[in-house]
Amino acid sequence: MEPKYREGMPRLRTLVALAAVAVAAAGCGGGGGGGGGGLPLLPSAPPPSNGGNPPAPPPSNPPPSNPPAPETPTAAACTNEADFRAGTVLEAEFNRNLILEPALGAEKVYYKLEGRQSFAGANPIAITSKSNGEIVEKAVFSDTEFSDLIDGNVVYYGRRFTFSDSLGSRTDTIVYDPPLRRPVNMKKDEVVTRSYRLKATSVFTPLGGTPNPPDPEQILDLTTEFTFGGTHTLSTTLGSYETCMFYESTKTTTEGKSYDRRFKYEIPAEGPYRGQVVNRSSLGGFAWQDIVVKLTYTPK
Repeated sequence: MEPKYREGMPRLRTLVALAAVAVAAAGCGGGGGGGGGGLPLLPSAPPPSNGGNPPAPPPSNPPPSNPPAPETPTAAACTNEADFRAGTVLEAEFNRNLILEPALGAEKVYYKLEGRQSFAGANPIAITSKSNGEIVEKAVFSDTEFSDLIDGNVVYYGRRFTFSDSLGSRTDTIVYDPPLRRPVNMKKDEVVTRSYRLKATSVFTPLGGTPNPPDPEQILDLTTEFTFGGTHTLSTTLGSYETCMFYESTKTTTEGKSYDRRFKYEIPAEGPYRGQVVNRSSLGGFAWQDIVVKLTYTPK
């Protein structure tokens, strides 16, 4: 999580971080037939071609055909179509730990699927994460991501991010142009690269006051890589499951500076929580890890 906003502070690094948030047969045939000696009245078969000797009988156990090659496993099982249906209930609680400062303990982060909402000219699913800011930067945040499942792709339209502290709150509305697409059936170690523009507008609201006029729109050129790292068995407080590992890296270079934000997501491919993130980490910069402790999931 990035440092909290102050009115007038540069927001470039935070906007880059938000864009990152942070995935065959063979066949055979046979034949036969043969004839006898002498001069048959009605020949029933052509004369043998091996000097008059009858053909060898076919083997009693013909060799088996080659088995079909096994299908390469993909990440498809780790996307749950129910997450994009009206009526699905998802509420989760995570402990967020600072990887470099574990002694500080963990704060709570809450996730909730809120159904479809209008955003960027579409009607995607909204899922919101919130923190009470007790440890990380002492600032409360709310982050709503807008996504959908279209033609075998998870499509990300953007997000709405709010920081609140003793001075007030700042809300960034971030649109991806064009929307990001991640194929559902990625193969192990497959990397999908997407280039796009991040368009962000910000509004600051002083504590107890009315919102200021929106700041000028900011536009950044970004590149995001999605990588499916395969599966492994992950043990959590909710049980042990075969789990997909996804990596997301977002990069930009602007004003002579390069930014690289990397995230890891772990998602069960089986069981009652299939398709839900149960572990996520920020792998660079302000490093943290979210570990699931409670999850209510009722798919439709």
